[in-house]
Amino acid sequence: MKNKRVKILFCILLTLCSTFLTSYADKQVRASSSQQFQSAVKLFGGKYVYVPVQFDEVKEVTEDLLAYKINNKWGFIDKNGNIVTEPKFDWEYTVPGLQSGLVAVQMNGKWGCVDKTGKLVVDTLYEEVSSYSGNLVTVKLNNKYGFVNIKTGKLVIEPMYEMVGVFSEGLIACRKYQDLTWSIIDDKGNLLADKLPFERIGEFREGLAAAEKDGKWGFIDKTGKVIIDFQYDWYRDFSKGLAVVEKGGRWYYINKTGRIVVDLGDEIKEITNSTTDSLDLIVKKENYCLINKTGKQTIKLQFDYVKSFSEGVAAYVYKGRWGFIDETGKIIVKPKFEWVEDFSEGLAAVRQNGKYGFIDKTGNVVVEPEFDSFEGYDTVTFRRPLKFSDGIAVVIKDGKTCFIDKTGKVVVKFNSLRLVRDFSEGLAAICEGGGFGFIDKTGKVVIRPIYSYVSDFSEGLAAVWINNKAGFIDKSGKFVIQPQFDSCISFSEGLAPVRIKNKWGFIDKKGRIVIKPQYDDVSRFSEGMAAVLIKNKWGFIDKSGKIVIEPQFDNVKDFSQGLAAVSRNYLWGFVDKKGRMVIMPQFSEVTSFSRKVAKVKELPKYGVINKISGKIMIPPRFHQVGIFSDGLAAVKEYDKWGFIDEKGNLVIKPQFDDVRVFSEGLTAVKQNGKWGFIDKSGRTIIKNQYDLVGEFSCGLAKFRKNNKWGFIDRTGKVIIKPQFEDAKPFVDGVAEVKLNGLWGIINTKGNIIIKPQFFDIVRVSNNLAVVQKTDGSYGFVDRKTGKLLLQPQFDGIRILCWKWAVGVVQKDKSGKEKWGLLIETK
Repeated sequence: MKNKRVKILFCILLTLCSTFLTSYADKQVRASSSQQFQSAVKLFGGKYVYVPVQFDEVKEVTEDLLAYKINNKWGFIDKNGNIVTEPKFDWEYTVPGLQSGLVAVQMNGKWGCVDKTGKLVVDTLYEEVSSYSGNLVTVKLNNKYGFVNIKTGKLVIEPMYEMVGVFSEGLIACRKYQDLTWSIIDDKGNLLADKLPFERIGEFREGLAAAEKDGKWGFIDKTGKVIIDFQYDWYRDFSKGLAVVEKGGRWYYINKTGRIVVDLGDEIKEITNSTTDSLDLIVKKENYCLINKTGKQTIKLQFDYVKSFSEGVAAYVYKGRWGFIDETGKIIVKPKFEWVEDFSEGLAAVRQNGKYGFIDKTGNVVVEPEFDSFEGYDTVTFRRPLKFSDGIAVVIKDGKTCFIDKTGKVVVKFNSLRLVRDFSEGLAAICEGGGFGFIDKTGKVVIRPIYSYVSDFSEGLAAVWINNKAGFIDKSGKFVIQPQFDSCISFSEGLAPVRIKNKWGFIDKKGRIVIKPQYDDVSRFSEGMAAVLIKNKWGFIDKSGKIVIEPQFDNVKDFSQGLAAVSRNYLWGFVDKKGRMVIMPQFSEVTSFSRKVAKVKELPKYGVINKISGKIMIPPRFHQVGIFSDGLAAVKEYDKWGFIDEKGNLVIKPQFDDVRVFSEGLTAVKQNGKWGFIDKSGRTIIKNQYDLVGEFSCGLAKFRKNNKWGFIDRTGKVIIKPQFEDAKPFVDGVAEVKLNGLWGIINTKGNIIIKPQFFDIVRVSNNLAVVQKTDGSYGFVDRKTGKLLLQPQFDGIRILCWKWAVGVVQKDKSGKEKWGLLIETK
């Protein structure tokens, strides 16, 4: 009996020990799992949250979620700094149409969705996920589209459609492959229309969608009923009760019954929605002009077409003949040639009677027109303009390739027609037997044509492709950088773009990756800056890989003479190297600056039309129309500015050399080289006396006098005397100012909140600012109190998620980056 009790007691002890050990092991596993993330730290009473540096990468995905990467897996963080999804996804991205915070995620090559809390609401089972509205998400399975309900995660409409649109106004159009008919489904899964015999259906706007039948467009409602017959060649969706349509080259506004409200005529080039309910801007005529680096129009050019500037001159065409103008717009060569090329090395190729020669900048013929070009003979790879390079032009004479000098003398003549590029750094690429190599100016082959493709030499190296990989060779043909890249671009300023697995980065001349492949597209470096494409937006980086100008543009050109052309909403302007817009987007076409001058295609003259009544309020006469602010918009007539109201009435006639937008009831205007302020009636409130001014904010506007900045109130009284080297506008009661080369922060009384001590201060929100020390390190301050939130210690920053979060980066001794976050919670 005693032995039995001992056995029972032993079993109990063994069980307790096992339970304890199991529990302890579980705790250790959980602790180990939780320790992969360092806990977020609350700052300033919870107003900010700091998530310590620990991630391989962070980026924004929605208004509510940030994505982070650890060991090539992605997870999500919410607005409070909480890890809401473990790192388990191979990829994540926001899909156009996935609104209200849904994010597409990929696991094992299949796609699903997480919601704004990080919860997986559509399992990773599908080939694709796309448009979302209400409870439905479009998914693709076996090359067919169906719909999943995100509340239940279940397929509610089986994949059966070969083509789908995007949800708009809770409706989506889908086409079946079998009979090529369309269906209309709402975001609850209801089938509203089926078997619609149209070729295409657009998005729904104001209850109607454009549909195409037999090559003509009309409009249908959500049941598929034809509301406006198929008769138009082009359309723009309904907005504010009207749609723009085009028929036989003539433009109209129509209402929802199809009635023509306004006949706009046949000269319309553009119609732009305004920010008011009743007005649109219309464009009728177009022209070319030259601008200088301040954006000032120097001269209008009454030509049919103008090419880009090259060596201070530009080719133009007038009545079918070509000539040249200089940078002032003066005609230096009359229009008399059948065709011309740009000037290169002081000479330009011209065509007369079908033959090519060369002229100088006075129009004198220095090489008689007796040669043929490669036009018509070239492959796409070798197509190029006829020009001099390295003192040699490659031409065709008597069916044979020749090199000529600037006197027209043939210095090398081949026995046959050979495809030869222009010379670069003493060598020219050739193509023979399907392979590419290089020859020198004597015609000698110095690098055998064994490559599938080559670039021109740049900075002593040429990119070459062999066995589907790209590398770089020197002028002896020796590989300096072995073929290892999927693609590459020539060296510029010591760096070359390379592509690895669909991402672009940069290498140096030793082949070392100095900026890791991470961009969707890039340009070469120019003036220390390179354009990069991230999420379909272009920005600029410096040679350290730091983003200097955030990706925000639809298109860009390289920096030239300190400025880069950038495009937003199809309009071009120019930014400087700090990202400041020095010439606002206003042109339909631009070239880069050359000798401080750029050619632009000025957006045609603007007029104002009332959409509701169809009345043209102001005929097309303005060269520019600004945005509406405080009920007024600036308009430019020739070289003077005035203002119109939202009814299109000209309330302040054009009389100013320059203007700003209205703010707090006043706007800055410039006359006779000085700035002042007027009210909405055009009455002068503060006389023109300042060298430069800003807009009113918090009751104050900055002004510059004798190269110092101060602040005035709305009466013109000096509240803060001019003493600063630079100043930013007041926001929420404080402003950044620069003194003795360093930035600080003041309040509206001029009291110092943060003494000038930083190399730069960048406002992230009304409360939060990034500060940078002279050693390049970044930290953070609270703008209102001046309190230092995080000491300058970070090597880089990235503004995330509509400015409620900032990514911070630190590098270890090897240069590897790790990311953390600072989040503003209130």
